[in-house]
Amino acid sequence: MPKQTIYIAARKYSWSDQFQYAISDTDLTDMYDRDDGTIYKVLEVREIDLPALPSREEMIGAEIDALGRYSKKVMAEAREKVRLIEERIANLRCLEHNPEEDAKS
Repeated sequence: MPKQTIYIAARKYSWSDQFQYAISDTDLTDMYDRDDGTIYKVLEVREIDLPALPSREEMIGAEIDALGRYSKKVMAEAREKVRLIEERIANLRCLEHNPEEDAKS
């Protein structure tokens, strides 16, 4: 199994008083991001054994599954938008053909 060095650090954004964990394969020692003021304090460095990568077929299967889930999500969101549009159209038609309003004219 291949080995990988990982860095476990505390991360603090300039706009927050809270720390969060950050795990990276990049050395975060004394790292400071000037763009957004994020600071890192490395807590621990570990060497880990990486598991074997999945086969090409397994990755294709995973991609198919992910795309299927994404497709279902997009379709559900689209159906909801269509439902809201149709509801708005129905409401406008009710206003347009309101017999009470016609009688007042």
